[in-house]
Amino acid sequence: MDSRSLPKFLSSLFSHPPLVMLVNPPSFSAPELAQYKNTPALSPPPGVIPNLTAHNEKADLYIILCSILLAIVYLFVFLRMYSKIWINRSPGLDDRMIMDLH
Repeated sequence: MDSRSLPKFLSSLFSHPPLVMLVNPPSFSAPELAQYKNTPALSPPPGVIPNLTAHNEKADLYIILCSILLAIVYLFVFLRMYSKIWINRSPGLDDRMIMDLH
């Protein structure tokens, strides 16, 4: 891969289809889409009654845990940026890339 095709390659990684395309594919009409969304992919195994509206008890725990861990990650990234930029005054390429991702 040469250096001229690299920006095109990187831009293709971050190009996403519009959200409208993900919600309502153009190949389905409105009634077909409603039927498609309300039809299960497979029937459940014998003896299992599906309850697709039940609340997962662990979902709240996962949300809280991910929020706490994300806050810790942001704290450590901030401390790294603070020490590299304001104390050492020598941010490297890796630090600049971290700043570009946020």
